[in-house]
Amino acid sequence: MADLNFKIGNTEGQYFTEWRFDELRHMAQLIHERIGITEFDLFYDPNEDFHHLTFEYNGNKADIRFYKVYSESVNGENGWIGCPRSGSWNFATALCNKLKEMPQ
Repeated sequence: MADLNFKIGNTEGQYFTEWRFDELRHMAQLIHERIGITEFDLFYDPNEDFHHLTFEYNGNKADIRFYKVYSESVNGENGWIGCPRSGSWNFATALCNKLKEMPQ
C-alpha cells in the first residue's frame, strides 16, 4: 500500500464509526492508484451524518461522502450518488476519469 497522508478532522458524533473511515481509506488507495493523490482529509459531519474523504486534483476539490452508499461532488456540484460499497472500484474509476477531464 502506498504512503497516503490523512489529515483527520472531526470524529465526534452519535453515529461516527471507524469502519466507515476504513472504507474511505480504501477508496483513497483506489484513487491514488489512478491519479497519484497522496494527501487526503477525513472527517465526520454529525449534522448530516456523513463520513467524508476530500482531496484536490488540478485545482478541483473532490468530496466523497459515505454512509451506506458513496456519493461525490466536485467543486460543490453533485455527481454520482448512491453507489454501493461493492461498486467502489467503478466509483473511484469514474470519479478519477471525471477529474482528469476537468479544466485546471
